[in-house]
Amino acid sequence: LLALWALRGVLPEAATGGLAVLLVLWAWHRIFGERYRLRRALRRVDRLDGRQFEALLARIFRRRGWRAEITSGGKDFGADLVLTRRRQRVAVQAKHLTSRNAGNEAVQQAIAGASYYECDRAMVVTTARFTDSAVKQAERADIEVELLDKDDLWRLL
Repeated sequence: LLALWALRGVLPEAATGGLAVLLVLWAWHRIFGERYRLRRALRRVDRLDGRQFEALLARIFRRRGWRAEITSGGKDFGADLVLTRRRQRVAVQAKHLTSRNAGNEAVQQAIAGASYYECDRAMVVTTARFTDSAVKQAERADIEVELLDKDDLWRLL
């Protein structure tokens, strides 16, 4: 658009050059500024404890239109959160891990939580990645199990 205006003589050359520089700087800031903010946010997430991580997930899902209920501490029956939206219920197992990947036990807990809380599906959210066996177990479960790893968490933030 700026180039067309410059060709028609609507904008002087100096103005189009200055506007082009501003446009490039704006684009640079949008692309690389967002990456910086995401890295900072993930470093903050890594410093949270388990309960704080669950509270963060509840806030994230509420922003996305879900009603999020944090279950009661150590007696959560396999689900740290129960999400509800339009007759749909999801049991969420939150795994705040820094030194290892989430394994089968996380998937098993989410499935058990979905059964206990009468949910339609289960979800495991982790700050790490998933083991191959956890992925296979989720694929073969009788109920739909969604796995959200570190990369997916970035997109949720």
